Amino acid sequence: MNHGILKLGGEGKTAQFEIIEPTTRSFKNLDKRREESIKQIKEDKYFKLYFKTPALLKCAWQPNKIKGLKLLSANVGKYISIGGFDMETNKPKKMQRFIPAGSVYVYKIEDESIDFEKLIKNEIEFDESYKGFGLFEILSIEEKIDE
Repeated sequence: MNHGILKLGGEGKTAQFEIIEPTTRSFKNLDKRREESIKQIKEDKYFKLYFKTPALLKCAWQPNKIKGLKLLSANVGKYISIGGFDMETNKPKKMQRFIPAGSVYVYKIEDESIDFEKLIKNEIEFDESYKGFGLFEILSIEEKIDE
């Protein structure tokens, strides 16, 4: 059975489902795709930083400057206000502005001797990343983003 109807949640809301074929970005192809992407990035000297989840950057909408990389463009949507309630202190958390999921930054590698992948992961500073915010992927310029 590839499709059907089911009930969800305590209210028993009706939902329709369909089983789809895995995309080319399945776990089987992940390592191979990653190697190809890194090879392409090293040839082109350009890459995209794609945020899969909202992120709270320390420098508002732009990541902090990284030696050896030049930020060429930023495609960032309208900020998302995220707050919450701290149950430990029994007080509301301060509302903060996050960049939305889907934000894309394009970089040029100016210093070829750097390990850009390691550098990015260590240099971009996030708040709240331990809560699932700030997840990103490094992609070659030609690589498409498919969910």
